[in-house]
Amino acid sequence: MQNHVFLRHPRLLAGYLIVALVMSGPVIGQTTEPPPDAFQRLNNTAITIYQDAKRRYLAAVDPVVIVDRDSVLIRQNGDIRRIGYLPPDYQLLKAVGHVPRSVWAALRPAVDGLDLDQSWRQKLAELRPLAASVLAALPQSGLPQEAIRRDKAMVQGCLALIDRSLAQGLPTGPELQSALRAFAPTILADAVAAARMEIDAIDRGVRPWWESLSQAQRDRTMVLVLGPKMPRAGNVAYGYFVNLLGSAEDGHRVVYAEGVFDEKAADALLATLTTDRRLAVDFFADERRMERDLLADGGEARLLELFGRLGRP
Repeated sequence: MQNHVFLRHPRLLAGYLIVALVMSGPVIGQTTEPPPDAFQRLNNTAITIYQDAKRRYLAAVDPVVIVDRDSVLIRQNGDIRRIGYLPPDYQLLKAVGHVPRSVWAALRPAVDGLDLDQSWRQKLAELRPLAASVLAALPQSGLPQEAIRRDKAMVQGCLALIDRSLAQGLPTGPELQSALRAFAPTILADAVAAARMEIDAIDRGVRPWWESLSQAQRDRTMVLVLGPKMPRAGNVAYGYFVNLLGSAEDGHRVVYAEGVFDEKAADALLATLTTDRRLAVDFFADERRMERDLLADGGEARLLELFGRLGRP
């Protein structure tokens, strides 16, 4: 009797079949839409698991050396020591070097038409007495006599450039460049002296600790040199540790942490490095593979293709 009813009312039959399918679950070949947040939930969980792995690998790194702009931090077996490495003479040379740089910074934007409010006069007027006080203090600074002689001449030249600009107006670009290039030999000589001071100070602080390590401890040591992008090439502290650990460790166990300026950020980078290197070995048999974009190979091929250079020398 029921079958005859359904045959006479096909819509009722269709509705019955739909209800039956829903109640019986998915049919073979049928796809089920995932909940909208499934991918995000997966990503969140994956990140949490990865962060935990990073925490564990970071805790296993020992010893660690973190070099910031004026000190060396050494972490070993839970102990922390900090070594200051910029001696007073270094700071004095740095201060003297700020005189010609400040004169340039006051004048060059104005010469290039970028000082619409004409603030260069005020800047030079503010700078002049400070430079004059440094000139007067140089003989008693304790710097080597040769440094005093050359720095005295440079500061005097800066004062003359300030006075001339205030009295006669802005120099032309070539006039400014000519005056500044006369200071270049002194700036570079002071830089040579400062580099020696910095390297010797780092060595005095670090060498006794390094000599106390076993070879196994040395082979595990990680060094991060913190700093901005611009002084990266030829960074003195970086060069010291590359030589201490060996040239093969350049970029491997001695790493320049560009744009990193504190211990917390350094640890975050160190955690990523150590974790990703373990991952890269396990997946790709290449410890450094994750230190370049995972998309790099495919991206390079597509760019060559897109810009018509694929297969060309």
